[in-house]
Amino acid sequence: MRTYLQDVRYSCRLLLQRPGFTAVLVLTLGIGIGATTAIFGVVHAALLRPLPYSDPDRLMVSQSWRGPNQLGVSWLDYADWKERTKSFEELVCYFESEVHVAFKDGGGEKLGASTATRNLFGALRVEPLLGRVFLPQEAMPGAAPVAILSHDLWSKHFGSDPKILGRQVLVEGGSHVVVGVMPPGFKFPSKSDLWTPLEPLEGGNPRSLRGLNVFGRLKPDGSLKQAREQAKADMDRLAGQLAAEYPESNEGVRMSLIPLSEFWVKDLRPSVLLLLGACCFLLLIACSNVANLLLARATSRQREMSVRTALGASRSRIVRQLLTESVVLSLFGGLAGLLIASWGTQVLARVIADSRSLQVPYWVDLGLDGTVLAFAVGVSVLVGLLFGLAPALPAVRVNLLENLKEGTRGSTGGKSGRLRHLFAVAEVALALTLLVGAGLLGKSLVQLWQVDPGFSPDRLLTLKVRLPFYDATDRPGRAALFQEVHRRLEALPGVVAAGANSSLPLTGEEVWTRLDFAAEGQSQEQIDLNPQTNLQRISPSYFQAMKIPLLQGRFFDNRTTVPGAPKEVIVNKGLAELLWPGQNPLGRRLNLGKRTLAAEEKAWSTVVGVVGDVKHRAVSSDTDLDVYVSFFQSPSFDALTLVMRTRGEPTGIAAAARSAVSSVSPELLVEDVQTMEQIVDKSLWHARLWGLLFGTFSVVALLLAAVGIYGVMSYNVSQRTREIGLRAALGADPRAVARLILGQGLKMAGVGIALGLLGALTLSRFLSSLLYQVNALDPATYLVNALALGLIAAVATWIPMNRALRIDPVIALKNE
Repeated sequence: MRTYLQDVRYSCRLLLQRPGFTAVLVLTLGIGIGATTAIFGVVHAALLRPLPYSDPDRLMVSQSWRGPNQLGVSWLDYADWKERTKSFEELVCYFESEVHVAFKDGGGEKLGASTATRNLFGALRVEPLLGRVFLPQEAMPGAAPVAILSHDLWSKHFGSDPKILGRQVLVEGGSHVVVGVMPPGFKFPSKSDLWTPLEPLEGGNPRSLRGLNVFGRLKPDGSLKQAREQAKADMDRLAGQLAAEYPESNEGVRMSLIPLSEFWVKDLRPSVLLLLGACCFLLLIACSNVANLLLARATSRQREMSVRTALGASRSRIVRQLLTESVVLSLFGGLAGLLIASWGTQVLARVIADSRSLQVPYWVDLGLDGTVLAFAVGVSVLVGLLFGLAPALPAVRVNLLENLKEGTRGSTGGKSGRLRHLFAVAEVALALTLLVGAGLLGKSLVQLWQVDPGFSPDRLLTLKVRLPFYDATDRPGRAALFQEVHRRLEALPGVVAAGANSSLPLTGEEVWTRLDFAAEGQSQEQIDLNPQTNLQRISPSYFQAMKIPLLQGRFFDNRTTVPGAPKEVIVNKGLAELLWPGQNPLGRRLNLGKRTLAAEEKAWSTVVGVVGDVKHRAVSSDTDLDVYVSFFQSPSFDALTLVMRTRGEPTGIAAAARSAVSSVSPELLVEDVQTMEQIVDKSLWHARLWGLLFGTFSVVALLLAAVGIYGVMSYNVSQRTREIGLRAALGADPRAVARLILGQGLKMAGVGIALGLLGALTLSRFLSSLLYQVNALDPATYLVNALALGLIAAVATWIPMNRALRIDPVIALKNE
């Protein structure tokens, strides 16, 4: 142990003797280790860390599908699953929403909430910190409303009052009795702060209305694999039974099971693993650079190694000393990497928190915990041993007589020189692979920016108006209230047009209504094949405000603001072409919510117009099949999003818009005031984030590769000073010397570029899912990046070459 400590102290002294050299190595390693550690922290938090529940592997999510389309679950299907399944201990049904909670001081806040069946907490094996879970009678129609609070809500707004149980809180204007407080950190399913019981929903809710989520806990019988296989067979059997019993709503509906942990991260997994791979590439480039520098230093220390050998040091002792030096250096790099990783994870956490299109489960913590710290230490030691082998192995084969005769002069040849060239080639190959990936993602982002979303986002201000305290039965009163808000906002100075929608495009957090439908004139077989349509509740002037083009017919007029008026609908181009290809859709009728032609006359709605397709879910997604109805004919929401097209800068009327809403009723809340351009920009955060990360990694890799080539060529030139001076003294043509040096550098770069192109072709298979309207084998991207890297390699070679051509033969031979 004393000998090891001596090696460590000696290594530290050597590093301190050359602070500039050490700083470069530590920073290079810190960048590679830091980036890898930061992304591993994301992988560990999202993909590897088990869910914070008892026996989490037995928690499974059940989903309904028709063809490639996910449908959600209807209440009646859930009730049948729960009654007939033999594979689950518990089956839970829930949905998420945002609610307004009023506090004692008169203030209020919009919070995440979940409405769930009473067995939610039992299925998760989580007990309240205070109070109890829901009772059976509290989930029955007409029962007194109750609520369970999160620990954050309890401590932040109720001062952690232990007497909170039994107190009343106003949720959406209704008084709820607090019956429990959950333990710290619990926010299931995503970021909920309040839970209320889900009442039976049979009345007025057909099986075709699918908007609920279901998960369950498998029975403990048998192995996990057997339990999952049995559950899958059980649900397949139930799907067949329900399709036979209820063909109108369940024909073609299948069910799938997925572990709860996979359900939350299935869309995130490919991207995160790809980023981790990119970081590993960056780390390899950093290691190659450090190994090259240490090889150069080891060459200059050959005399030292020979003297130590001559004095009796064993070769294993010398190798151990060199490995200790590299591990100590790597640990310093690991410390720098932890600082970089800490900063990087904080930035990632802020980006994800600011994104409203990504709901990250509450248990995903991007902090640097013990596992991530252990990973950083392990990577640092492993990296130190790997790049330490490069200078250590040649030291085993020192030629005592030769080295003691030559003094400090090294050689560019031999295995040491070949290793340096090999590392430089590897750096170029890895850098080009990352550059091509970043280029493809950047090109994809440009394509996304050029997509026509179906409306004009410029000079549009949006805001959500919420009525938290309302009588759910007073729909006419609610319609009149929102109509007045709409009228006053439309009358504001500077407003060209105003409109309203229950679900604004590209706002991923909005709840959508997906409906089955039947079109007049279809056969029952055709109706069974109909996909679901997206129902949009709008004001008559919404299309004008958004500049959504009218292709046929007319917009809604003021008649649709009257409850009980004949039902009219406007469809988008995609739905019209699907149902009536080459025909006039005007005057055709739709039965919304059911897959049948046998409906009452009042259930039918007449098509009065056709509008252009709109990107509702995401700019990169396909357009949906949309049906627009008048919000004021069926004001079933407690909130409405309004859009105002302005003559000037839209944010300039934000204060006036708030005042106009407050003047209608002080109970109305104004939320989410932002421009439509900001909404479009936020919808592209995913593509921007991956492009930014890949771009950053590739730029750093490019710089490291350029430094690597420059270092190798500069060292080669310095070691060949005597040779170059002798050539010049003998009358060698300077251009021949230039070709010699430049050719050596370009040869390394050329081999690296060839290998990098092969690596990029492999990477393209994994990148294709992140690209939009860009071929993963786009030849222009490959060619441009290869030429750019070749040019940079040429510059990195030209600098030492130019220095070599200016060597004075007399001085060179005298110094030697």
